[in-house]
Amino acid sequence: SDTESKIDYLQSYVRTYIKEEIQLEQTVRHLDPFRSFLEIAAQRNGKILNFSKIHRDVGASVKTIQSYYQILEDTHLGFFVPGFHESWRKQLSQAPRFYFFDTGVTRALARQIQIELSESTFEFGNLFEQFVICECFRMNEYLNKEYKFSYLRTKDGAEIDLIIDRPGLKRVLLEIKSSKSIQAEDIPHIIHFHKEFSKTEAYCVSLDPHPKVISGVHCLPLANVLKSIGLS
Repeated sequence: SDTESKIDYLQSYVRTYIKEEIQLEQTVRHLDPFRSFLEIAAQRNGKILNFSKIHRDVGASVKTIQSYYQILEDTHLGFFVPGFHESWRKQLSQAPRFYFFDTGVTRALARQIQIELSESTFEFGNLFEQFVICECFRMNEYLNKEYKFSYLRTKDGAEIDLIIDRPGLKRVLLEIKSSKSIQAEDIPHIIHFHKEFSKTEAYCVSLDPHPKVISGVHCLPLANVLKSIGLS
């Protein structure tokens, strides 16, 4: 079937990448820890990086884990999203998130590609978030916009999925929800931060087909948001 052929392709891509890009070029001397790292990194896709925990799970040093992530970025398999702070120096002290460049590759690396994906599940929501963020990064590079991306998470757990700083334009706050119906109670954090931050535009990307504005937050499908913020 078409689905099976796509699964075979993704699994083949993952195997080929490990063999050709990593092993043949000898970027990684010890392939077994790196193979274990890839699976764990895929399972932790989009989460705030905890190098100490990952190094224990993989059985390699923290420095090695950091170098593995750098290899993923250098080979364009993914990208970092730093924690937001007005001061770039303080931003560097915030642990970043890492996203693989493709949702299918992420699931293949995590050995979840054979599991049927259902809407309204935690995994579906995570993959939808990854897809939206990847599209923002992809269009930023394609259009040479030089936008800068970060995420916000406060000590009490309030989050903004993506903050986009645009040269000469208002900062964008972006919330990502996989729901098909968005209400005010679904987006309390972005409503709050939109009021706290001056000179910002606030958007919620979701699967809700009905455009609406909730407390100043523009709730729109992805294509409309990309156009509104200059990434289409």
